[in-house]
Amino acid sequence: NISGQVTYGSQTYGLDLQAPVITIESPSDGDKFLAEDLVDIRAYYSDGQSGVNTYVLKVDGVIISDSSMTSVSESGLLYSSTYALGEHTIRLIVTDFVMNINSVTWCFIVDDKDLELTFEEVHVYPNPMDTEAGATFVIDVSKTADIVIKIYDFAGKEVCTLMGSDRSVITWNGRTNKGTKLGRGVYFARVSANDGKSVVEKIIKIAIK
Repeated sequence: NISGQVTYGSQTYGLDLQAPVITIESPSDGDKFLAEDLVDIRAYYSDGQSGVNTYVLKVDGVIISDSSMTSVSESGLLYSSTYALGEHTIRLIVTDFVMNINSVTWCFIVDDKDLELTFEEVHVYPNPMDTEAGATFVIDVSKTADIVIKIYDFAGKEVCTLMGSDRSVITWNGRTNKGTKLGRGVYFARVSANDGKSVVEKIIKIAIK
């Protein structure tokens, strides 16, 4: 019976042909966030006839377990997290007890265009260093940027150039661009980050023992 009812003898029974209702509170489709923002995925679901049986939340194709949820109940969920730059896809699938299914897919974008370029972390270890073991620069900036490290001797002469990207680990063997081993002494590393709009710099003193 296409009306959603079935009759046996003199008794009429209602059939549940309605899928669960899903309401998305946040984020809205196409919302934009900064890289450091905490994104709240909040949704509600209900089924007035059979009741909600299962729900599955996926972010970028990965199922989010109940233990990872910020909060979850029979009528809704909240999942809060930070995300890498780019577009991210959310899908929520809800099933009732007679296997009616409803699903909603929506997206949000993490962008850093409005974020100020700053150094989050800049250090080198070991320091003092030796040319046998070398040294490692650890550099983290607030947004996508190109990293350039120029090494100068005590007289201010450039002896080596190193390059990387944001959130870089860059190694240096204590040699010049031509491969010549540098002698003992004090050197200076000018660390620059360039996002195409602005440049920030920091000077680090390095000792070779």
